[in-house]
Amino acid sequence: MKKKPLLITLIAATVLLLAGIVTFIVLLRPQKVPVIEAGDTSYNLGRYDLQKEGLAGLEKILRATKSLPPQYNVSYFNAELDRRGLVQSFTLSLDTYDESGTYYGGVSYLYRDKTITYTETTSAKLGQQLAFFYDQNATLSYLDGLLKQIPIKKQIAVSGLSRYFVGYRPHTVVQQGNPIFDLRAGDAPQVLGPQDYADGKGGVSDGKTSVVITLYDGSSMVSGQLFQYVFAPADADTALGDRTSHMQCDYMITGGQLRFSYDYGSTWVPAPITEQELKETMDFYQDRLTLPSTSLFMPVDPALPTAYFWGKTPVLTISTGQGGSWQNVQLPLSDSFERSINKRAVGFVSPSFGWAALGTDWSMGGGEHKACYFTRDGGQSWEEKTLPLQGSSRYLRDMAMATEQVGAVALDAGNDVYYPLLFVTDDTGDSWAQIELPYDQLPAEKVQYLTDIDSFQYTGGQYTLVLGQGNAANAKVTFTSTDLHGGWKLQGWGRAAIHTVG
Repeated sequence: MKKKPLLITLIAATVLLLAGIVTFIVLLRPQKVPVIEAGDTSYNLGRYDLQKEGLAGLEKILRATKSLPPQYNVSYFNAELDRRGLVQSFTLSLDTYDESGTYYGGVSYLYRDKTITYTETTSAKLGQQLAFFYDQNATLSYLDGLLKQIPIKKQIAVSGLSRYFVGYRPHTVVQQGNPIFDLRAGDAPQVLGPQDYADGKGGVSDGKTSVVITLYDGSSMVSGQLFQYVFAPADADTALGDRTSHMQCDYMITGGQLRFSYDYGSTWVPAPITEQELKETMDFYQDRLTLPSTSLFMPVDPALPTAYFWGKTPVLTISTGQGGSWQNVQLPLSDSFERSINKRAVGFVSPSFGWAALGTDWSMGGGEHKACYFTRDGGQSWEEKTLPLQGSSRYLRDMAMATEQVGAVALDAGNDVYYPLLFVTDDTGDSWAQIELPYDQLPAEKVQYLTDIDSFQYTGGQYTLVLGQGNAANAKVTFTSTDLHGGWKLQGWGRAAIHTVG
């Protein structure tokens, strides 16, 4: 009779044990993903092995997201792991595109404490300064394949890291000479301790943009205690530099130095301006971050000079090639410039022929003053000529030349007018005639204003004029005509990178 209670006790213990095992399995097993909408959604990721699952395992979350556009690039990924390589939390950000490849907006997933926090930002909020394009080097499927090649668990075991994070950002440049795991030739990755890695036994960076995945301690993906895995890009043509945040020809101001890049920020050339001269120039422009977009000329064609204005009294610095030898030149300023010359434009159409334009602000009673200048010897000498509407309230906005004879100047159109007055010349500035552009055909909700002449070209019997928004926003509008003085048509508008970094 005493065996019955013992049997009952054993059965009860077995039931409890089985219940515990089932509960443990349920806790480890990921649940079905509910519909993901803006805000917080309860979800258990379960036992997610990053090395085994990669990024593909997260696609079920993307598929459950309400109204997610069909195409997307990974713009940021960061996951905290435990020592076994299991995901404890993660952040995944995407740039999304519609079926035509047009940028739609950004979305972000933050997973922590069995909760997904989902946020989205439309292109109306993001797309005014950055230019987005669909990038084969940042697709989730491509990055998934790379991530699965990394021996995450083994590297964690010998890393000496205090915490374990795996991160990715597109367009990464590892400083030249820094140690890396170089997998660009398709070699199997090694497992190295901190000292062997630091000694370059896995490879050394050549300083070029690559696809990089980083194992680190959570403090920084660019410095400190980390291991960087460098892969060959899926599309080498678009891997150079960062086309989202840099123009092909761009500049940067860091550490009191002005530098130029001609390859989307992949490499940089220092300009011969001192820290004090640069500071005085920025103070004059009343902007500590950017230079007026019209005051620099950074050509894609390496045969053309690079040129920029600096100083309170404008000094023009010109280089041969893309940052080769430099020289300072002074334009023949007339006594008519009675106030600060803060309107400045410059450019070249050949190694020898270039133009510049200078102007002042308008003041009540004093009007304004502006003039243009031409060189035929690469900037050694300049000829001054007049610009239209001299002494009026129509101050200088920008100027550009399509040929040595044909050019255009943009003037401010006055209060409550958001598109510039355009005048053209076909005799190198001896005379100017106003032209009418079909501004009324612009999508006003997309292009609310224009200020600069981004480019002016004449090819195949057709003039092409592109107007932009300077440093403020990235809308670009293209007009064409076969007649310089009339018949201008709107060809379209779009967005392109502008200066945004430093």
